[in-house]
Amino acid sequence: MLERREKIGKTLARGEKIGFNTRRKTERMTAAILFAFASAALLGTGVVTSQLGLRTMEPLTGAAVAVPSFTLLFLLLSPIILAGEPVVWRGLPIFAVLGLFFPASLTLLAFASNRALGPVITSTLGNLAPLFSVALAVLGTHGPTIVYIHESTRPIHVNMRAGTVMSTVNTATGRVFSAYLPPKIALAHIARELTDERVIAHEGTRLPKAQFEAMVAEVRTHGIARAVGVPIPGINALSAPVFDHMGALVLVVTTLGPVGSFDPAWDGALARQLCECAEGITHRLGTSAKNVRGDSG
Repeated sequence: MLERREKIGKTLARGEKIGFNTRRKTERMTAAILFAFASAALLGTGVVTSQLGLRTMEPLTGAAVAVPSFTLLFLLLSPIILAGEPVVWRGLPIFAVLGLFFPASLTLLAFASNRALGPVITSTLGNLAPLFSVALAVLGTHGPTIVYIHESTRPIHVNMRAGTVMSTVNTATGRVFSAYLPPKIALAHIARELTDERVIAHEGTRLPKAQFEAMVAEVRTHGIARAVGVPIPGINALSAPVFDHMGALVLVVTTLGPVGSFDPAWDGALARQLCECAEGITHRLGTSAKNVRGDSG
């Protein structure tokens, strides 16, 4: 009887410990989500606000003002922040060196990219890149070609780099080109990839006209293209078009990530953020994406 009570007691204690650990994990996850939202909000506010200052100052001048201001603020707050904290002398020189270079270089690069690309593009890359990869593609000799890729901090096993040629049919990037290029040019690239092994996930058989028209209609209806688990199993992708001042397609912005965490919904948060990014670039090139979608074919 006593042994049975001891076993029951141990089981209850083990259950309480598991419940406590689960609650702690839930609390940490909630805190992480709140911090992520706060970080994104502050990043967006800072990027847009700095654009106002960059209208009258060079990025280097702006960084020379911003970094000392930040340093002064932390000097004033440091007695409060460090109160009661033990000093670990081994870590002191590491953070001292980081303090000399990291804030200044990060601020300068952020201001420079903000001025070159604009707040919408910079903030979008900043928000997406930690979670998902972001790639830019143009039309090359062999078809849609990646010219830049910003890798995610999470490992995504995708054979994509600058110079990679994407299928015009089987990838989200290529489908945007198929939808917004003049039909003769799009069909010519679709036909040539049949025998071009340099094209990733190239089409092995000729695409029927009805299937091509349905694919184009879907992309134009939503303004973006998507690939859900294909051609690379376990990877989702969304792609959006960028147009120049003449309304011609000049660039495709693609974001991709693991199926488990990447929402490919047509009207999801990722799709809206990607569209805002592409429309921001289009606007800076002298037109509005809404004026040319569906009219460039």
